[in-house]
Amino acid sequence: MSRIFTTPFVFQGKEYASLVSVRKTERKPIYTIRIFDEELKEIIGSEVIECEGYDGYLQKTSLNSEATRNLISCIMSAIRKYMEKSSQTPAG
Repeated sequence: MSRIFTTPFVFQGKEYASLVSVRKTERKPIYTIRIFDEELKEIIGSEVIECEGYDGYLQKTSLNSEATRNLISCIMSAIRKYMEKSSQTPAG
């Protein structure tokens, strides 16, 4: 089963939004996150982030700067809060 939603997040005092799709696998959920802001795309180096579980981005993305780590952490935290609020938190 898949789920698609938008979620706001705050990074460096400014609010942004991302489009998130979640699909369950046997092990952990897979999150595909689309970023629309050009400056944020430059920080991440991509428009799309795909990761397994809430902390999976550590394996999938080269986090070569503190700004990148902080940005992705903000996004994943917002996703976790959204999923918990909607009572549909997949294990991950």
